[in-house]
Amino acid sequence: MVRTVCPHLLVVALFCPTLAADAWAQSRPTPAPPALTSPSQVISSNAFGLVIDLVNGEYERRVDRAVTVGVGASRGHASAQTGRAYRNGDVFVRYYPGGRVFEGRSFGLKAGMTHLPWRGRTCFGIGVDANQTWMLNRRFAFSTGVGLKRLIGMDAMEGPRVIPTLRINVGIGF
Repeated sequence: MVRTVCPHLLVVALFCPTLAADAWAQSRPTPAPPALTSPSQVISSNAFGLVIDLVNGEYERRVDRAVTVGVGASRGHASAQTGRAYRNGDVFVRYYPGGRVFEGRSFGLKAGMTHLPWRGRTCFGIGVDANQTWMLNRRFAFSTGVGLKRLIGMDAMEGPRVIPTLRINVGIGF
C-alpha cells in the first residue's frame, strides 16, 4: 500500500504549489497596462546630409499605439546641367509591429511628388520603407531607414522608374 500512496503524494506535492500560486494570482487585481512613455510626435532631420548637400526633414505623429502618420521633404544638390536641385515631398504611414511608436522596427507606405532635375520632370510616386528607431532618452530620437519609391508616369527612356531612399535622422520628441 505504501508503494501506491507514494506516487500519488508526489503528484500532489508537485502540483499544490502551482495550484496555490494560480489561486493567489487570480485573487489579485489585474494591473493597468503601462502608460505610454514615448513622445506623441517627433521632428527629425538628416544632420549628416549637410556634408553631401542633401537636406531632409520629417514630422511624424502617433495616431495609435503602433501607428504613426507624417510628412517628409528632401532636397539634394543642384544638377550641373540645369542648376536645379532634386526635390521630394511625401506623406507616409508607419506601422511599428512591436506595439510602441518611435521604438524599434517600423514598416511604412509613402506617396508624394519627386522632381528629377536631370530630366526636368516632376512625377508622382508611391513607395515602401523599413526603419529602425531608438529613443535614446525621453526626448532624443535616432532613426535609420531604407526604401524604394516607384515613379508613376516615367518610362525607361526618361530615367529611373524606381529610386532608392535612405534616411539617417536625429530628432526631438515631444
